[in-house]
Amino acid sequence: VETSGVKAWVAMATVGESTDGEALILFGTGEAAAQTQVADEAGLELERQDILAAQGPVLHMACAMCLFATLLCIMTVASIGLLVYLAYEYSKHSTDNCDVPLQLWVQVVSLTALFNLACNQHDRYGTLGARIFCGWSFDPENPERPPFRVQFYNMLIPSFTALWNCVGLYWVSKAHEPRDGFHPGGNSTVDLPEEKISRCTEVAAGLLSAVRAYAGFNLLYSTFILIGVAGLSQ
Repeated sequence: VETSGVKAWVAMATVGESTDGEALILFGTGEAAAQTQVADEAGLELERQDILAAQGPVLHMACAMCLFATLLCIMTVASIGLLVYLAYEYSKHSTDNCDVPLQLWVQVVSLTALFNLACNQHDRYGTLGARIFCGWSFDPENPERPPFRVQFYNMLIPSFTALWNCVGLYWVSKAHEPRDGFHPGGNSTVDLPEEKISRCTEVAAGLLSAVRAYAGFNLLYSTFILIGVAGLSQ
């Protein structure tokens, strides 16, 4: 009987040890799986952060381009509206000569706008002006950097337009100077006797306001385009 009890006790001990060993193995396996899952989640989180970090500059650039395009459209519409206003005032005062040549300024602006419309509109081969005056056309199948003469031509009209707007603002400021500061034949822009010269502020006040508004706004418009293009190119 004693021998049978000892055998039974040994068998139970053996079964208990086996059960504990299996439990430890299962516990270790579960802990390893949990650690693997945590490591995988950490790796996915790092990968997601890397993707967001890489997409951040792209998203910022896209937002900047959308904002620039929106403001450019608004300012372009405003510029066209001011050009219509300038043409209207010119039609009212085209024969009202005064102490500064406002009509000449408007005529040059109109010719410049027509030239840009006819020669400086871009198509897939560049601009008509570049083909006529520079003998160069863009090849879409073999794109290359425009030569220096084309770059100079592309900067010529915007530079002249900005300079002419400054001239217009200068003439507007001269028109608002007191009569005592007006010296015919000297610093005057019209070489006529003083008694035959009318003040633009008196006979062409509307045209004077239109020139000031158009010239000032287009200087701001050109500066905005220059800064925007330079910023987006960085």
